[in-house]
Amino acid sequence: SSKYDKVINDEFERAEAFQQGKEALEKLKEQYKNIDTNKTYIMLSRATFGEYNFEKEEFPIEFITEDSYFNIDQEKIKHCTYTGISYLVFDNVDTNKHVLKMAKDEANKFLKSRKTGTITVDRSINVDVEFSLSKAELNEDVKEITDEFGCLNIKVTGHIKKLTLLDRKVKDPKSKKPKVLSVVEYE
Repeated sequence: SSKYDKVINDEFERAEAFQQGKEALEKLKEQYKNIDTNKTYIMLSRATFGEYNFEKEEFPIEFITEDSYFNIDQEKIKHCTYTGISYLVFDNVDTNKHVLKMAKDEANKFLKSRKTGTITVDRSINVDVEFSLSKAELNEDVKEITDEFGCLNIKVTGHIKKLTLLDRKVKDPKSKKPKVLSVVEYE
C-alpha cells in the first residue's frame, strides 16, 4: 500500500510497480507450490460450550464448522490489490467430535466454577488446534490499478490432527498453562 500511494498518480511509475509486483507474485507462487505437509502447527483459538446434555454426559462445543475460516493476515486492508487477505480453512472438520465429555457431578462443579455473579456463566474456553497443511492456493485475479481492483488472496488448507480444549480460568499448577479439559483426536 505504501508503494501504491507513491505511484497512483503517475502511470509510468505505476506500470513499473505493477511489473515488479507481477515478478514478486511469480516468486510467491513458487514458494507456495512446495509447502511442507509433514510439519505440525498449533493455533490457539476460542470456543464456547453449550448446555450440558444429560443423556450423553457432555457439553457441545461451538467451534469451527465446514464453512469456518481464520484470517492469517491481520494487516489492515487499504486496497485489495496490494494487501489481500490470507486465510486458513480446514478440510476435515467434524462437528460431531466437538464435545466436552464430563460426568454429571464433575460437569456441575465445572459449570458452577464458571459463574460470574448469580446468573451469568462464562462459557468460553480456549482451543489449541493442532494441524498440518495440505495445500496453499494463490488467487491470481490481479489487475493493473485502474478503476477496478483485483485481489491477491492466499487460501491455506489445513488438516486437523487434534483439538485440545483448555480452561482459560484455571491454570495447571505445574506448568502454569491453562488446565486441559479434554483432547479431541481427529486421527
